[in-house]
Amino acid sequence: MRLAKPSELKTIYRLFSTRRDVFPHVRQDALKRRIEARQCIFEDGVVITFQQYRKRTRVGDLDIPAGSIMLHQIINSQQGNGVGGRVFDRFFAEIVVPSGGDLYLTVRTENTVACRFYERHGMRVAGKVSWSGGTISGHIYGTAVEKYSLSIANVGPEGVEKWEEDGKRSPPRPPLRRAPCSVRATGDGRMGAQQVRTSAD
Repeated sequence: MRLAKPSELKTIYRLFSTRRDVFPHVRQDALKRRIEARQCIFEDGVVITFQQYRKRTRVGDLDIPAGSIMLHQIINSQQGNGVGGRVFDRFFAEIVVPSGGDLYLTVRTENTVACRFYERHGMRVAGKVSWSGGTISGHIYGTAVEKYSLSIANVGPEGVEKWEEDGKRSPPRPPLRRAPCSVRATGDGRMGAQQVRTSAD
């Protein structure tokens, strides 16, 4: 996947600024740190910020295991075009799966659009969380990587990787390419895999 570049910081910040109703607390300095840490994807107009937990972390009423990927924000510059869902599926396949950790995120309970988006992409409520002294309630969504296996299927002249569904996650919609199991950034800023809020589809 394509990593955000430092030169794209202002563009990404402006994108979040257009949706202050969803992202009221996103700061430019925080985005800068994510970009510098290679924890910000910017692909096809979609931004995803994330991190991999180095130790077990308590979020709401859930203990999230060390090695898990926490998705912080996802925003699509052209909401409704379906690209957000495709980039999310690639993020799961190319970043989360090779990391060996599970995927988690938090979202406000009232944000039903975001909840439906994540549920369409195979995530399920794993716990509860709250903000602002308990006045704002939220869900913790999660999905376990080990429930799914990646297999090779020959389709036409090229081999295309598909998901064998061993759990509840639906197969990703775009064709998938096997990702390496280590972090690497190439010269064009594209990324192999390491280790909320949303306005996506």
